[in-house]
Amino acid sequence: MRLNTDQEIRLVVDRYAPMVYRLAYARTHSHTDAEDISQEVFLSLIRSNPDFEAEENRKAWFLRVTVNKANSLWRSSWHRRVQLSDAPLGEQAEPTADEALQNALDALSPQERTLIHLFYYEGYPSEEIARMLGWKHATVRTRLFRARKRLKAQMQQEM
Repeated sequence: MRLNTDQEIRLVVDRYAPMVYRLAYARTHSHTDAEDISQEVFLSLIRSNPDFEAEENRKAWFLRVTVNKANSLWRSSWHRRVQLSDAPLGEQAEPTADEALQNALDALSPQERTLIHLFYYEGYPSEEIARMLGWKHATVRTRLFRARKRLKAQMQQEM
């Protein structure tokens, strides 16, 4: 399934843009970086125009490329030198439950946030996550267990 027309490209972008952005934001915790990564992912799609056997393969491709682009951003010399924050300045009130969850997720490593995101937000089983990330199934289960444990400890600390 190659993309042959501008209309097909628009449909794919409209369908996958929210998922790509959410994963990019889960990795970077920066709206600006997530937008940049999303644009890079869709430029990669247009440039390479891969041929997918099924829509499930296309979705897995988007997730894998998004993780790779986020990893590239973390490794870049620009990111190491410049750290801009999207957070507003000033005093903040007690966090709500949603804010407490977001703060607890922020405390996790990018790898842990990715696992939590893929498992809980995107609904992938651990076997599929292992295939997408190129890990062993047992590794995904172990890291997911540790991420849940750290998330629980962070949530208890936030509340």
